[in-house]
Amino acid sequence: MAINNKKNGTIALLISIIILLSLMCVVSITYNFIGGFYYSRMVSFSKVLGEDETIVINGEGVYSCSFNFGGTLVLGTDIKQNIYIQNGDKETYLRAKLMLDNKDNMGMVFGLVNWVSGSDGYIYFNQAVSAREKIGLCKYIKIKDDIKLESNQNYILSVVVEATSAPYNYIIS
Repeated sequence: MAINNKKNGTIALLISIIILLSLMCVVSITYNFIGGFYYSRMVSFSKVLGEDETIVINGEGVYSCSFNFGGTLVLGTDIKQNIYIQNGDKETYLRAKLMLDNKDNMGMVFGLVNWVSGSDGYIYFNQAVSAREKIGLCKYIKIKDDIKLESNQNYILSVVVEATSAPYNYIIS
């Protein structure tokens, strides 16, 4: 009789565990289906689109700055955005591009001279930047008109700047 009670207790425990795991699975699938795990991992930046930003370059490499903005932004309009680049101790050559939620060529930066558009989606500074020189990258940003933004979502706009000690070979578009 003691073996039956122990067996019944074990069966009841296993059934309880199965029910609990099933409920957790249903809740997890439902939460994932409505986008909970994706949106809980979204990174938020302290910079808002429109605030001045300076990117500090310290040698060769890739540098970036990112901005938050809401989906209620009017597309195709010029957004005032001053971005400057502060060079380090060595002469460098620069190129830059704009990314929206990690997608290339979703907009353009403009408003300053000496930057030329390349056929590869980058803009290039057409001369070397001297050591410790500060230059402007843009005064305005324009996001493409054909992008569909959800008004209840937040987006991340990144400006990526690449620096190298050798001149870039580019074709002007």
